[in-house]
Amino acid sequence: MFWQIARLVDSIVENPAIGDDELIIAIDHLNKTLKAAATGAISQPPTDALHVKQVLEHVALQRGLPLS
Repeated sequence: MFWQIARLVDSIVENPAIGDDELIIAIDHLNKTLKAAATGAISQPPTDALHVKQVLEHVALQRGLPLS
């Protein structure tokens, strides 16, 4: 499974159709979703949100984008 994630990250990093702004917005949205799940603001926490967030953060780091 790790090699599949690595290939996914590489393909996103190299894909010019996925802009840096969109990547940062997606990470921010996932952060808010995870925070809502942690505080009980949403009734059913997303099972894959943390995993997707980690993949996108890795992509952002590969692109040299700042993460807050």
